[in-house]
Amino acid sequence: MTITDRQDKPAASSRAGQLSRRLADAVYVILLWALVLLAGWHLARHEIYWDWSSTGRNVLSTESLEVLSALQSPLTLRVFVAPDHPLVREIEQVLMRYRRASDKVKVDYIDPIRAPELAREFDVRLLGQLVLDYQGRRESLARLDEPTLTNAIARLSQTRAPWIALLEGHGERSPSGGTGRDIGRLGQWLEQRGFRLQPVDLARLSRIPTNTDVLVLSTPSIALFPGEAEALIDYVSAGGNLLWLLDPGDWLGFAPLAEALGIERLPGQIVDAAGSAFDVAAPNVAVVADWPAHALWQGLGAPAFFPGAVAFAPDLASRLAPDWQLVAELASGEQSWNETGPIRGKIARDADLGEQPGPLPFLLALKRAVPSALRAGGGAMAASALAEQRLVLVGDGDFLSNAALERGANRELGLRLLRWLGGEELMEAKADHNDQPLALTTGQAFAISLFALVILPLGFLLLALASVWRRRHG
Repeated sequence: MTITDRQDKPAASSRAGQLSRRLADAVYVILLWALVLLAGWHLARHEIYWDWSSTGRNVLSTESLEVLSALQSPLTLRVFVAPDHPLVREIEQVLMRYRRASDKVKVDYIDPIRAPELAREFDVRLLGQLVLDYQGRRESLARLDEPTLTNAIARLSQTRAPWIALLEGHGERSPSGGTGRDIGRLGQWLEQRGFRLQPVDLARLSRIPTNTDVLVLSTPSIALFPGEAEALIDYVSAGGNLLWLLDPGDWLGFAPLAEALGIERLPGQIVDAAGSAFDVAAPNVAVVADWPAHALWQGLGAPAFFPGAVAFAPDLASRLAPDWQLVAELASGEQSWNETGPIRGKIARDADLGEQPGPLPFLLALKRAVPSALRAGGGAMAASALAEQRLVLVGDGDFLSNAALERGANRELGLRLLRWLGGEELMEAKADHNDQPLALTTGQAFAISLFALVILPLGFLLLALASVWRRRHG
C-alpha cells in the first residue's frame, strides 16, 4: 500500500460522509414540507375545535343538540346582510356552532341591496335579519342568540298543527271580524303559521271538542248561560289549556270559572304614566318595555301595549285553586294604579276607593301537573297528554285586537303565549358565564411581549448558531 492510497481513502470517506449528510438534510426538509402541506390540507377539509372555557360557551347546550339531532332534512338559514359586512362576524359566532353540530344546517348570507326582490319575498325589515326555512315552513328572527334560534328550529320541526278553539255566540271578539275590537288579523296571521282555528258555540255543542289544544275566551257582550260556564269549568277540569282575555266590567257569566280557578280582579282599569314615554296619548294603556327574565318573553325588544287592562289581585298566587302554580307575570309600571273613575281630565289615585298603587299584575301564566287520572284517559282533553296543563290570563283583550295587534311586540307576544299553551317547551337563556376575560397588567403584557418577540427568537438563533458550530468543529 502506497502513501497516496492511504491519503485518498480518508478524503473519499469524508466526501461520502458529506454527501450522506446532505442527502439526509434534503430528506428531512422534504419530509418537513410534506408534513406541513398535509397538515394544511387536513385543516382545510376538517374543522377541529376545542372548547377550554369552564362554562362551554363555544359549544351548544344539550337542548340545542337534541333539537338539531331531530332534523330530518336540510335547514337553511338565510342571513340578509352583505357577506363582507362587519355584522357577519358577530352572527357567525352563533351560527358556526350550529353548522359544526349538524351537517343539515346550511347558512346563506344574502346582500339585501343586491337582492331586493328576495328581501321583499322574505319580508326583510332589518339588516342582519335571519330567516329559517325548513321543509317549506319559514320563521323570521330579528334577534339572534342560542335560545331564540333553538326555539325557532324546534317550532319548525313540529309537524302537528295545533287546534285553537275560540268561544263565540255571545258577541265575543270574532276571529273573522274586521272591526277594531275583533281579532280577525290575529286569526289570519295564525292560520298562515300553521294554526287551525275552530269557532265553538256552546249553544250548539254541549262541551268543548276534545281535539282542542288551546281554548281562547274573550269578554262577550251578552252574559253566558250557567250551562255554558259549567262546560268551561269541565274543560279546565279535564286538563284543557286556556287563554283568557279579560276586560274591565262585569264577569258576564265567567264568575263561576274565575271562582273555580281562584281568580280575583281589582276594580277599574290600569292607568300607567309610563305610556307617555312612548307617545301614548291615553293614560289607560299599560306599557311593558323592560321585560322580566323569563323564556316566555325572552328576546322581545320592543314594548307591548295593553289598552284598558284590568289588574289582578297582587296576592293572587296565594289565592289560586289547589295545584295551580304561577309561572310568570307581567305588571304595570311603578307610576300606575287601578283607576275606578272615568278616564278623563286630570286624574289621581284615591286610596279610599280601593285604588292600589303599581306595579299591578295584569298577565298571569299558570300551570299545574295534569292529574294522573286524566292522563290515564277517560274524559281527558287531548292537551292532557302533556305533562302539565297551562293557563294564561290577560287583563286586556284589546292587545290582540285588530286595532292594537301591530303595536310594538303585541303580535309576537300573542304568538308566544299560544305556542306555550299549545305545549311548546321554551328554552331558558344560559346563566351568565363565569369566565372572566383575560386582563393583563402593563408589566405582565411587557413580560409576555419581551419573551415572545425577543427572548424566544434569540434563543432559536443561538440554538441554530450552536448547531452550525458543532457541525463544523464536532
